[in-house]
Amino acid sequence: MPRKDLEKAREYLAKSAWPDGGITLEYVYVQGLEQQRQMGLALLNSLRDLNIELEMVPLTWPNMVSRASDVAESPDLMAIFTTPVSTDPDAVAIQYHPSSQGKYYASHFLEDPELIAMIEEARKLSEWDQRAPIYAEIQQRIVDLQPEIFGMMRQRMFAYKTYVKGYEDSPIRMTGEVDLYPLSIQP
Repeated sequence: MPRKDLEKAREYLAKSAWPDGGITLEYVYVQGLEQQRQMGLALLNSLRDLNIELEMVPLTWPNMVSRASDVAESPDLMAIFTTPVSTDPDAVAIQYHPSSQGKYYASHFLEDPELIAMIEEARKLSEWDQRAPIYAEIQQRIVDLQPEIFGMMRQRMFAYKTYVKGYEDSPIRMTGEVDLYPLSIQP
């Protein structure tokens, strides 16, 4: 995963239409969610070193989803936390396929023919031994293209009494969802 590298950033910026910065990017985050606001403040501070301004725009979740649905309206940066719905790597890979564009988790509108072909090939296969190397390539391609800032993995802590039974931690619920259905109280 890339780390903060101002020299590399300046190198890429020099190849752009804004070699000296002087642009403003829009960062949209969930109104009232302090964690995302603070992420934006950290980003704002880092971008100043590159002469890039950041406009922080708090929106309600429905308005964020609406903005993400249209490539012309999608913000430059949008703070979201996503949780794969399955341990199958396709649950993440499909977020970078054109069929996902316009959904909140695909507001990047990434178009990469090589990546698309790999995703479509992996989805046709049923044998894990054939799929695994393709998904490894997909993962590397996504990291290489860097359509998003993969910023963090939240540390989670759950506390419950010893008489609460049925709780099982799930690695695919990374944003803190808890399945309450299997929980019970046993004296």
